[in-house]
Amino acid sequence: MSEIIHSGIVNGESLTGLSENAVKRLQKEHGENALPSGRPASAAMILLSQFKSPLIYVILGAALVSFVMKEFKDFAIIMAVVVFDVVLGFFQEYQASLTYQSLKSLVKPMATVIRDGQRKEIDVKSVVPNDIVLLATGTKPLLTADSWTLGAFR
Repeated sequence: MSEIIHSGIVNGESLTGLSENAVKRLQKEHGENALPSGRPASAAMILLSQFKSPLIYVILGAALVSFVMKEFKDFAIIMAVVVFDVVLGFFQEYQASLTYQSLKSLVKPMATVIRDGQRKEIDVKSVVPNDIVLLATGTKPLLTADSWTLGAFR
């Protein structure tokens, strides 16, 4: 690895970073540096997901046994517990989903790169393969999937 640093060349690009033409070409070739984002789950899907728990099936089985045995008071209590659990789980998960969407729109991760010999702050989505991404002590580390660590300095 040290020969790569000393030669000043990484994958055919100098340590002065990529040129703007190379960045545009790589962005066109590879697209944004982001995971595909699906739409958030609807309220109905969140509600239905509350019934995916095996524990709910066990409790509903107990309710069915109580109903068949004509223990209607026990049946009503068990069903009340199921309804309470489903409603509570739904509201917690729905609020968490809304909070996640709000936070996701607030946070804009940035990366420090070297391009055309200049240090630049760019949106993480704009990082392309062969970019030189700088990491510094005390900052949130950003390593893209195709990053190389060229060296570490104290």
